[in-house]
Amino acid sequence: MKYIRNILGVLIVIFDVITRQKSIQRSQDDQRDVDRRSKNLSLYQFHACPFSSRCVGCFTN
Repeated sequence: MKYIRNILGVLIVIFDVITRQKSIQRSQDDQRDVDRRSKNLSLYQFHACPFSSRCVGCFTN
């Protein structure tokens, strides 16, 4: 079962990389506002989780 989960996890990550959206372009003022509002938030990544892969992909681009 562990091997199936790992194989599916790798496929999810590959699919995520292939289908990533273009990153958001913000003005410097808007980016400062987003940085200020998100300063106290934490982002957790679980490598093979489809929801984590999508979330981290959105924030790291």
